[in-house]
Amino acid sequence: MAIILRFVDCDGFIRERFFKVLSVADTCSQTLKDEISKVLTQYDLQVENMRGQGYDGASNMRGEYNGLQALFREECPYAYYVHCFAHHLQLTLNAAAKGVHDIWELFSTLNLIVNFVDSSAKRHSALRVIREEEIADLVAAGALETGTGANQTCTLQRAGATRWGSHLHSISSLIKLFGATQTTLVDWVANGPKKVQGEAKSVELDSRFTDDSLEILVLSATFDPRDNFRSFKFEDVNNLALRFYPQDFTSYDMLALDMECEFFLTDIQRDPRFANTTTVSDLCWRLVQSRKSAFFPMIYRLICLVLTLPVSTATTERAFSSMNIIKKNFEIRWKMSFLII
Repeated sequence: MAIILRFVDCDGFIRERFFKVLSVADTCSQTLKDEISKVLTQYDLQVENMRGQGYDGASNMRGEYNGLQALFREECPYAYYVHCFAHHLQLTLNAAAKGVHDIWELFSTLNLIVNFVDSSAKRHSALRVIREEEIADLVAAGALETGTGANQTCTLQRAGATRWGSHLHSISSLIKLFGATQTTLVDWVANGPKKVQGEAKSVELDSRFTDDSLEILVLSATFDPRDNFRSFKFEDVNNLALRFYPQDFTSYDMLALDMECEFFLTDIQRDPRFANTTTVSDLCWRLVQSRKSAFFPMIYRLICLVLTLPVSTATTERAFSSMNIIKKNFEIRWKMSFLII
C-alpha cells in the first residue's frame, strides 16, 4: 500500500508527496485503516485534520458503510472521499464505446484473441516464435531498420478498464462516432428492452459522477480565475464553507468570510498581478506572493481546503510504478552480488 500526502505548502503551492509504502497482511478496509492510522500517529499527523481521501473504486475502499473511506469518516466526517475522477471518466468512456456495435465487436474479438493466446504457455511461445521469424524476414528484406533496442518481440496487451492510456483507439473512435453513440443510447433508453434501458442509461456522464465530492467541486468552481473571475459568487463561497467545512469555520469566521467576499472580487480584478491567472492553484500561489492571503485569510483558507481534495490517484499509481523499477534494480544487484561471491 502506497501512501501519498496532498497539501498546500507555506508558499501557496499545492503539493503531492510520496510518503510511505507499507506491506499489509490483507486488503480488508479495517486492516488498511489501522495501518494508515499507525503511520499518521507515528509522524504526529491527526486523522481529525484530514480533509480529503482519494482511492480507487473497489468496494473495500468506497463502501458506504464498511469501506476504508467510511471508517475514516467515522472519526473525521469532513475527510471527503474522492473516487479518482480519471478512473470515473475512463470507465464511462469504456462503457459508452461499447454502445457502438462495431466498437463492442472489435474489443470483444480482441479480448477473445488475448485470452486464447495467454491461457496457454504453448500458444504464447508459438506466437513469440512466429513474430521473431517475421521480424527476421522483414529485416532481411530491408523493411525494418536495425539498431539497439529496435524490433523487440512483444506480447498481446490486455486493455484495462481503469487504465486511461489503454483504450486510446476506442476513445478516438468514440470521438468520431459520438453523435451516433448518443443517438443510439437515447433510443435504447426510450424504446429498448428493460435490461437494455438500464445499461444504456448507466453510461451518460451524469450517472457516473454522483458522489458528494462532485458537489464540492462544483461549488469550488467559484474560485475559477478564468475570464476575470466570472464564476465568483458570494453564495457559493458561503455554501462551500458552511456545508462542507463547518469544523474549519466558526460563526465568527463566517462573518469574516462574508466581509472578505465584499472586497475580494473588486480588489483581485484591479490587481495586475492576477491578470493572467488561469487555475485555482495559481490563484493560491499569487495570493501568498502578493501577501493578500493575510488580507483575505478566510478565503485563502477555503481555497487551501479545496486544493487538498485528491481528484486523481495518478501520483499513487506512479509510486507503484517506481517501486517496480526499484524492485527490479534490487533483484539485479542482488544476483550480481551473489555471482561475485
